[in-house]
Amino acid sequence: MRPAVFLAVGGPRRGFVLAVLAAPLFGCASDALCNSYSCRSGCCDASGMCQSGQSNNACGVAGNACMRCSLAETCNLGVCAASSGGGGASTGGGSATGGGAATGGGAATGGGAATGGGSATGGGAATGGGTGGNPCVTDSQCASGFGCHPVTRICTSTCGSANECPTSERTCASVNGSPSMFCLCSTDALCASAVPMAVCHPATRKCGPKCATGNDCPQGATCNTGPGVCSFASCNNANQPDTCGYGNICSLTSNCAAIFDDRTCSNISSSNRPAWSSMSTGPVIYRVDDEAVDDASACASGTPFTTTVYAYAAPGMMFPAMKSNLPGFFYYLANGTAVDIPTDLLTPSNYTLFANDTVMSARFTACSSTAPSMLTVGFGFTNGNSVCAVLTH
Repeated sequence: MRPAVFLAVGGPRRGFVLAVLAAPLFGCASDALCNSYSCRSGCCDASGMCQSGQSNNACGVAGNACMRCSLAETCNLGVCAASSGGGGASTGGGSATGGGAATGGGAATGGGAATGGGSATGGGAATGGGTGGNPCVTDSQCASGFGCHPVTRICTSTCGSANECPTSERTCASVNGSPSMFCLCSTDALCASAVPMAVCHPATRKCGPKCATGNDCPQGATCNTGPGVCSFASCNNANQPDTCGYGNICSLTSNCAAIFDDRTCSNISSSNRPAWSSMSTGPVIYRVDDEAVDDASACASGTPFTTTVYAYAAPGMMFPAMKSNLPGFFYYLANGTAVDIPTDLLTPSNYTLFANDTVMSARFTACSSTAPSMLTVGFGFTNGNSVCAVLTH
């Protein structure tokens, strides 16, 4: 089956996360619980304070536990690296701009003491952005050896197998259908074996300090103050957005997550799409399927790319019975030109309503004279979120 573009994991086709936003809620602050969200650029010391992470006595990044570098090591950009060999601060190649900070768990985000990753061999401490702790939306914004964690939205060290992961996070897998695989935790006990009192957070599948309030958790997650773990509320994905509220989605794993206003393609820009937030009032696109069979009969010429777009209405609103009355539903070309979907692409028989007319699907075909096998598209409703997707033929 052809890959589908999902705002949630799984589904009838292979999916990948397109636009679930879980950005940190606040920066480093002395009065906040020290973790990967409040101390993204430094490390957490034994007293729970956020340190710069650049000292030999307190070295680290992304809110991990501060590490004390050995006599043979120097703290270089938050990583304890060998002081000699290879011509610089890290083994295998000096300071290594553009390299990866701590392969296999190392000093990357949200992962306890990161044992078994250690001191950034073969690439050093990676200057130039995109290393562990840097905010991101896609993997392309992270350095080699790092991927964008779809929940924390922080560049996190990736893995190829469990053998590359520390004991505390021994599972190597994707998160919510992410293209990258990360070292993930499974039990509180294993997390605590690396850092005392650390727990495995279900929301991120990463080790970290216990949460005290929801402000210590990614957006959309809540803090279960008993065990001190961040998790997503349970919901019913058959009735979007269910209890998750406008601007969020109930994923196919029945957890609430926030939706992102996707502007990662040239089709979408500030000139043709105003900014969207959870305070907006337009329909929310939460899923885009790249259909396995393209409808050639829909194109007089060019290559057909058939897709189905799913959206839910704003609170108190319903979708109209006739597709011609849809509130500004557009397909954006690569040059930013807007095409009116109900008028130019959508037929009445391919417009379907669900959940008491609060959820809709629209199946239509885009025809391209320049893209023979792959087409980047942008979609959006008036006052709704923007979505980028790649369709294949």
